[in-house]
Amino acid sequence: MKTQKTWLITGGARGLGFELTKAVLASGDNVVATVRSKPQELAETLGNDGNLHVAILDVTSEEQAKAAVDAVQKRLQLLKRTFKPGMM
Repeated sequence: MKTQKTWLITGGARGLGFELTKAVLASGDNVVATVRSKPQELAETLGNDGNLHVAILDVTSEEQAKAAVDAVQKRLQLLKRTFKPGMM
C-alpha cells in the first residue's frame, strides 16, 4: 500500500504549479495548492478532487502564509486521525 503524502504547491493555478498539482493528484497524494485569488475556480477545474485543498496566498502577506501552513497541518492531522494501526 502506498503511503499518501501531502504536498504544498505554490502557484497551483497555472504553469508548472498547475501541472504539478494535476500530477500529484493523479498519483493519489494530497495537495494544498496556493493561488492568488479564486480558489474555487482551481478546485472546479480539477474536478473538486477530495485530495485537494486550495488556499489563497500572497507571498508578501505573513497572515496568508501562516494560513497556508495551517491548512497543511490540518490536512496532516485529519490523515493522522483517520489512519488506524494495522491498515497496512
